[in-house]
Amino acid sequence: MGIPATSDSSDNSGTSVTSVTGSPYIQKTGEGIPSLCPDPERSDFVRARYILNRAGVRIMQRDGVTTIGVWSDLDGPEIRGSLLTSKNDQLPVCYLDGVGIPVQYKSRRVAGEPVPMSVLAEMERHPATPWTVRDRTLKEIGWVPGRHSGGRN
Repeated sequence: MGIPATSDSSDNSGTSVTSVTGSPYIQKTGEGIPSLCPDPERSDFVRARYILNRAGVRIMQRDGVTTIGVWSDLDGPEIRGSLLTSKNDQLPVCYLDGVGIPVQYKSRRVAGEPVPMSVLAEMERHPATPWTVRDRTLKEIGWVPGRHSGGRN
């Protein structure tokens, strides 16, 4: 059985991103890169795949390291649980709206709005539960999505 086609983009820098949207599992983009859903027939994997697709989660090759890309405003226990279910919880996670992600991969097709860069930086300092830091910090600064879309601070 072949691996279904996915949306795969890469540049000449060695970074490639594959979106899981519309695919039962990640297309392998190189030797040893795991699929996001190793057993697409199991209902827990199907649910995990749905959650990851809905949140625009991507698997990326960055400098030879397989990395999971997540939007900062959508990260949370549901995403991390889905990564665990799909056996990808040991892969490093980076934020698609963060520093160091090539601009061609910052195209967003999911609802929501990335958090301010200062909040994202604080999230990265707390990798165990970054969403709790995000939610607390956004509440403290009175941030409302849509009202602050003029720029990231």
